[in-house]
Amino acid sequence: SRTAHQLAQLHVVRGELARAESLYQHLRERQMALPDDHPDKMLTLDKLGDTYRLQQRPTEAVPLYNRVLSFQQDHRGDEEVAATMQKLSDLYRAQGDRAAADSLAQRAHALNLRGRAHALFLQGHYQRAAPLYHSALALQAGDHPDLARTCYYLGRLYDAQDRYRQAEHFYRRALAASPASDPDQVGAALADLLARQTNHP
Repeated sequence: SRTAHQLAQLHVVRGELARAESLYQHLRERQMALPDDHPDKMLTLDKLGDTYRLQQRPTEAVPLYNRVLSFQQDHRGDEEVAATMQKLSDLYRAQGDRAAADSLAQRAHALNLRGRAHALFLQGHYQRAAPLYHSALALQAGDHPDLARTCYYLGRLYDAQDRYRQAEHFYRRALAASPASDPDQVGAALADLLARQTNHP
């Protein structure tokens, strides 16, 4: 499978898109028995979508990218999700659907900001992470599907700095924003924070 992917990518680099497409179609058929969320299957769909996109065949590329995006939102980081959203945005724009294109482009931009912020947070650069998180949040108003996780990350950021009032605010916003935000994880973080505040007023 890896060899087939490498050969297909070589065809893409050479501009031999029909050959690359044929190889990816063959890989797709071989992977039919794999679970729908298998990483190898998703990689093949993503690369096949790329060949369609490069051949300016958006009608065929869009459904593949949407399947990949659904997988990535559960299993991959912000940067990968954002990259697929941007590809979809470009395709929608080419099809004349400006509203869908703009919406996805904005979501992709917010996720890129959040991804950069999270990398800084994990390195302990809290002061540098904060404005990036808040910039992402500013793009995710209302019932935005990515809002809850951004609020959760902001809660963790302030929690790590012992800024408990701000941390509680964002944990509660994360809980209220969407059931898709892993409420058990957020609830546990909030409960732990409240317990620490009780023990150390």
